[in-house]
Amino acid sequence: QEHPIYTEYSKSWIDWYNWFTGDNMPLYIRQHPRERDDVFKARKNRAYYFNYVKPIINLIGSFLFSRAITRSFHTQGEDLDVVEDSEETEFWDNIDLRGTNINDFMRQIFTFTKIFGYIDVVTDMPQSPFDLATEQQRLEAGLRPYCYYILPSQMINWETDDFGDFLWVRWKEKINKLYDPFTMRSGEDVCRYTTWTRDAWYIDEVVTERGRKPYVRRIDAQEHGLGVVPVVRFYGEKDLVIENFGRSLAETLGSINVEVLNLCTLVSEEVYSKIFNLLVARDPLDGVPDAESGDATNTRGLEIGQNNILYFVGDIPPFYLAPATDPGEFIVSWISDCIDQIYRIANLGNDTGVDQTKSGVAYGYEFNNTNRMLADNADRMQDGEERVHAIFMRWLGRVWEGYVDYPDTFDVGSYQEEIASIVEAKNAVRSETFGRELEKKLIRKMLARASA
Repeated sequence: QEHPIYTEYSKSWIDWYNWFTGDNMPLYIRQHPRERDDVFKARKNRAYYFNYVKPIINLIGSFLFSRAITRSFHTQGEDLDVVEDSEETEFWDNIDLRGTNINDFMRQIFTFTKIFGYIDVVTDMPQSPFDLATEQQRLEAGLRPYCYYILPSQMINWETDDFGDFLWVRWKEKINKLYDPFTMRSGEDVCRYTTWTRDAWYIDEVVTERGRKPYVRRIDAQEHGLGVVPVVRFYGEKDLVIENFGRSLAETLGSINVEVLNLCTLVSEEVYSKIFNLLVARDPLDGVPDAESGDATNTRGLEIGQNNILYFVGDIPPFYLAPATDPGEFIVSWISDCIDQIYRIANLGNDTGVDQTKSGVAYGYEFNNTNRMLADNADRMQDGEERVHAIFMRWLGRVWEGYVDYPDTFDVGSYQEEIASIVEAKNAVRSETFGRELEKKLIRKMLARASA
């Protein structure tokens, strides 16, 4: 069975991903009513894609992860000299057991949320080949929780309780690995289904062989005892009505970017079909029989070049007829408007250049919108990370009492201005604690990459 969200959006996710990467873009070029098939084919072959979706999403991610993100497995009230456990810091340095640190992993998760609207992160624990009786044995075996993500195109079904928490989830994946390089691939088509509930996990495979009816085989099943489904859904922007669904930024920006793609191909067609002026001249052989063809009724004018001369009958001197530029200029202005709307929707103002006509108030308004957008994204990532850390500690049989703190503001003010404002504030408010807190805030910004 498929979840209704999966059924409705599984095909759209392919489009959104293509719009982000720029792959398969000729599929989105539309043929206009009066266009011949051969002309349309040539226009598609000349197509180029000015990709605004990927740079904008990457730019937002760069802003978001350019500031220091504070993480701790201890409460904020504890002394700053408390050293994190080696197992905990190892989780941050190698979150997926593939050498990826947590910042790089979370930035990848953020990108996926902007492409698909949401993505699921699983916090799992490797299975031990033997029974572990004590916590020390687990540490000596090097077993600890780790994370991996499941794309929306793989997470086919799930259910939640009245509070929006998962009751169970199920995802599928194709099994096509050839472990033995000296054997032929079997004729089996294997699709593996992994199901997690609040108490256990199950792995089943649906096997399809040529000439045989598909059958199901259970690979493994085991209780985990967490009491929760260890899956956290990260959102690009939560939908106001549809539960467990996130809105994609790539969908909104990409639909306009596809319009820019089509408009650019029309401009290209306009240039290729009308770039050369037409020579208008009197046909010097008008009315003269065509000797070569032997047909007295056939007349042929003078041929100069290829498709670049227009004959007429009369005494007007020859002249060049230039094509009209109005259609092309209109399309170019439309493209410019579409690009402005892309940046407006992304809350990045006009990032295509400096507009000298804007006032300081206008720039301030745009910056506030951008800053608020970045802060909202930071809050969503912070919420997801906190839940991942909580599941991490559940696997270890402990309660997470730490914190994750993403930046609250992304202003670009200079340190000199901030120091001046702190001095002025300290003179106005005679509170030693107030002054110390302002100093700490500045120090965290200036020494973002330094240790506590």
